[in-house]
Amino acid sequence: MLNIKVTENYGGIEVKGDYDDFEQLYDSIFKIIGDGEDYPTLEKLRIQILAFCYDLRHAKQGNREIELVENNMNNEIMKWHSIIIPTNNVYYKFNYILTQAIFVVYALNIFIDNYKYKKYKSSYYTKVVYDEDVNIVQEFQSKVIKAIVKILLEKNKKLF
Repeated sequence: MLNIKVTENYGGIEVKGDYDDFEQLYDSIFKIIGDGEDYPTLEKLRIQILAFCYDLRHAKQGNREIELVENNMNNEIMKWHSIIIPTNNVYYKFNYILTQAIFVVYALNIFIDNYKYKKYKSSYYTKVVYDEDVNIVQEFQSKVIKAIVKILLEKNKKLF
């Protein structure tokens, strides 16, 4: 599951997940933003989203940080199932500038509306709720906003 939190000094976000999480998000974003010819007037927005995808791709290739997380597998369970498997899961992570992340989140909304209109001939068609690519991207968007709101709420509590 994709995990997003604001970095220690509030200058960026940390995006963390396993290979499949990054692969799904990467593929879904590319399906939604389309080719350069699909939306020529939105090319500058598309380039900003592609910059995020660049870091996402390099993270899933292992060119950014890697974190090993225990998966609660022990010798008894392996013996019971007669298998030998790793006791850690690999999670990839990278940091992204906070202002750029906010921009990407809101720019993706424009592309989602265009994607829905192009695919379903309506930006409010009810079947869009079940579109997997839209849901994966919106999950990413909601997790970014949730991380930002969490930090803002913590800061406001300290003020009062």
